[in-house]
Amino acid sequence: MSAEEVTQIREQAKATYHSSYVMWANHLPWSWQVYKRLSEIVSKWKQCKNQGKILNIGAGRNTYGLDPYRTFNIDQNLAMLEGLQNAVSCSADALPFKSNSFDMVLCVGSIVAYCPLTEVLREVNRLLVPGGKFLLHYESSWSLEFLGTPTFKATVAVADTFNDGDKEKAWVYSPEFVEFQLESMGFKVLKQEVIHLLSPLIYRITKSEPFAAKFARFDRVLARFVPNGFAENQILFIEKL
Repeated sequence: MSAEEVTQIREQAKATYHSSYVMWANHLPWSWQVYKRLSEIVSKWKQCKNQGKILNIGAGRNTYGLDPYRTFNIDQNLAMLEGLQNAVSCSADALPFKSNSFDMVLCVGSIVAYCPLTEVLREVNRLLVPGGKFLLHYESSWSLEFLGTPTFKATVAVADTFNDGDKEKAWVYSPEFVEFQLESMGFKVLKQEVIHLLSPLIYRITKSEPFAAKFARFDRVLARFVPNGFAENQILFIEKL
């Protein structure tokens, strides 16, 4: 993970998420599927603890129904904070808050696809109180989108992938690497949810994002039989010990 790669991907994210960019547009089926499932998952997660003070990392104009009076919204792109209360523009790996100041931290979307995971985890660990809850979303290098490429099952890699029909580069991580980092920092994974399990393979074959997205409807059934690490989107319910 070179400094040049980190800078390149940060600048790409800044260029992508500009003021006119529409997050989770419903005419883009792949990302819309992710948004719908993330909304369901966040709704479950926020019930797991008396909410207290919440940090929403990489808000992207979304609050996911979190209490606006208890939630601080951050994003490196000022345009993505439009209309949100308690908004702070900063990078996810350099957060301007005191240690042990949040009870819950939400980190969903493409945050650790554009920022190094370990740096974000260190900041979350610093900010979260003991017993605090953390919801982490990352993209797996085990995704069948990368089958037959050097990225497949890589520990950490800069992947050639796509976002709403456009090609882009993004950080991806193996589930083992993520679990090791979490454990080494004193986190415990409580539960796992996945999105896009079969659809990445269909995309790999057809290169059609709209067609492949239709197969997301089978995620919940397939997750009972297929190792969840093969899903592109990994969402972990986490507690700080």
